Amino acid sequence: MNRVALLASFACASAAIVGGYFMVPGESEKLAMLLRDGSEELALARANELFSNGARDPALLMQAFALNQLAGEHDRAAEIIDAYFQQRPDDVAAWRRASVAFEEAGRTDLLRNALENVVRLSGDPAAAGKLAAIYRFSGKDEDELRVLGTVAEGQLAEADAIRLARLLIARDRTDQAVTGLLAVDDRKPGLSDEGRTLLFTALLDHRDYATAVERALGWMGDEDRFPLRDIFVVYLLRAGAGDEAFRLATSHLATGDAKDTAALAQLLYDEGRYDLVGRLMRESLAEARELPAEKLDQYLSGMVATARWKGIGDRLFGELFRVVAASRSADVEASFMQAMYDQMGYSGVAPFRHAISPQLLSRRPVLAARLLFEERNQLGARRFLMATDLREQSETARVEWLALARQLLSPQELDAELAWRGRAGAIPPDMRAAVLAILGRDGLQSRSMVAWHGLFDAKRADIAAGRQSASRPGELRAGLELK
Repeated sequence: MNRVALLASFACASAAIVGGYFMVPGESEKLAMLLRDGSEELALARANELFSNGARDPALLMQAFALNQLAGEHDRAAEIIDAYFQQRPDDVAAWRRASVAFEEAGRTDLLRNALENVVRLSGDPAAAGKLAAIYRFSGKDEDELRVLGTVAEGQLAEADAIRLARLLIARDRTDQAVTGLLAVDDRKPGLSDEGRTLLFTALLDHRDYATAVERALGWMGDEDRFPLRDIFVVYLLRAGAGDEAFRLATSHLATGDAKDTAALAQLLYDEGRYDLVGRLMRESLAEARELPAEKLDQYLSGMVATARWKGIGDRLFGELFRVVAASRSADVEASFMQAMYDQMGYSGVAPFRHAISPQLLSRRPVLAARLLFEERNQLGARRFLMATDLREQSETARVEWLALARQLLSPQELDAELAWRGRAGAIPPDMRAAVLAILGRDGLQSRSMVAWHGLFDAKRADIAAGRQSASRPGELRAGLELK
């Protein structure tokens, strides 16, 4: 029994000794305790003492590195972390920590080495960007290219991807530059205008015009106007890709957008592509002719006005007239002549006067009367004026008719004409106030004015019902054409 008790006592004593040994804090724990107690200087001194005495425990080394870095002892910190990496050269977290510390300390040489290892171990795009910037500012383009090239496609920040693309293009490796930029553009939010322009021009250098246009169309999206469109169109034209340039230029050109059409025509003129101007006019008019008459007038009038303002009228009007004439559409021709007259007066119509047939004039009787009046053909002007059905005219044409009637007709003739039209219900209701104002301003005491004014609505109803014919002895009926 005594022997058993002795063995048990020995075992308990051994356990106590071992337990006590493990409960004694190690050097790393001691340093942590000193820091917890606010004794940073003591902790730093102890850490350096241990390192000088050959301590190489990784945890202790990282503590010593951090303490020296905080104290501004950067050389000592570099020595300690170097010892750490001799044991653990592939600890990417430690390399990241070291790079942050070296960057804050302004130690570019040490930072460059730390970043090299971060990129080597992780391919981190942010670290690669920082490292590439260091090489760029040092004029080491090849090292910069090497570092940026280690990052997976599409992972670089846009600025770094653009820089890499420029380096590759400068070395005739355009295909690689295109691949990298496409990868960045495919991720959200895609390339900025700078990146888009570089990618577009790189695709042109690679003669991949179709992809360039497809990318540009994708960038345009639903935007009313893409700010780079005109620049890209010029690039395509100068690369000899006329069809692709035209496709891009007209892809978002809205039907009836006279301002944008004229601006595009000016761009094509400036690049010497007169053939594409003709194509633009043909296609835009082919769509515009489907517009209502009033919208068609507005479109062509806007086209003429914009062309004059941009200084391309002399060139564009001739091309526009050839396209209009080739359309064989009397409505389009009449609208063109109306636009030229509205914007430029008789001088705008004069170069094309030879092509205006009596049948064409009959479609715009007010314009016909004005043209003949300016050509001193008052008889012809009167015939068209009297044959005009005001109910079929636009508001602008009605105002023009009243103004021209006062020039062509004597006060008595004007009084009789308006009275007859009033009795026949041939004056639209919205003109009644204007007609009465003109008669009153001219001092006319119309013999038919009161009757017309009172019977206006009733006579219109009678004529509409077919109970009374609207005839005027001695005058031409509406729709008369000169033979």
